[in-house]
Amino acid sequence: LKYFMYWSSSVQDKVELKNCHVWFKHMVNNWIHVATKRCKERIGKAIEIDQVVQVTDEAKFSSSAVDTKAFLLQMGSFWQNLSWPVASEAYGFTVTIIQNICESALYYVETVYGSLKELEEASYDEQGRFQATEKLCIILNNMSHVRTALTNLRQKLELHKFYRWLTEKEDIGKQAEHLIDTLLSSADEDIGNKISQIVAAISKKLSPDIKQFVEGMIAAKMEDSVTEAFTPLMDYLTKNLQILGDFLLYDVFWAILHELWNVTVSTLHQS
Repeated sequence: LKYFMYWSSSVQDKVELKNCHVWFKHMVNNWIHVATKRCKERIGKAIEIDQVVQVTDEAKFSSSAVDTKAFLLQMGSFWQNLSWPVASEAYGFTVTIIQNICESALYYVETVYGSLKELEEASYDEQGRFQATEKLCIILNNMSHVRTALTNLRQKLELHKFYRWLTEKEDIGKQAEHLIDTLLSSADEDIGNKISQIVAAISKKLSPDIKQFVEGMIAAKMEDSVTEAFTPLMDYLTKNLQILGDFLLYDVFWAILHELWNVTVSTLHQS
């Protein structure tokens, strides 16, 4: 279909293929349904056989995040190659495919998020204090990595050209842009909220220990130096921040650092 549409009208008429896209309409709908189902199955399998990988110098991910992003982009590539010639139908196919990409991304995030409870229970040291771990950081990185598949989708698929074509054909470009932006923004917000919930949970887990160290600092004897009084708190924060700084993506690390700063200042103020 893609190459056929570049032929002149006279050539299209001669080969009697002008409406050949009609033959494949049902098959496209069926492919979208099957592709979405298989994408989720592959995501589930990728999570089962997960392995840590160094994708960039910035931070580590696991193979499931890399595979999931690739699965999502494959669905987008199908849409690019489809080049459906009827604007209103192309609009419907595009919305459905992007909606399924968003749902698949959220499926990955929800599945990974569900594994956090077991991980959190194992994230305590011998003194019973919560401690950030590499695995916890990688889960956050994974969510952020899959999230980029959505944030980059407009540019990757060159949707601005598609909207312009829809406007030229049937004046539905702005309608399509509004709906697709709503789908992508909503999914992006949902993933961002999950990341924020984990960041807040980490801060909440660290809060009791920070409070304990602050109380110990305030109860320190007058003859103790300021450095001696602050050392236990600073050692605890430094230990966790070292792990978070080493393994987290930059943006996620700063979000957690902001939360910890607020917790520490609030605890000092209340004490």
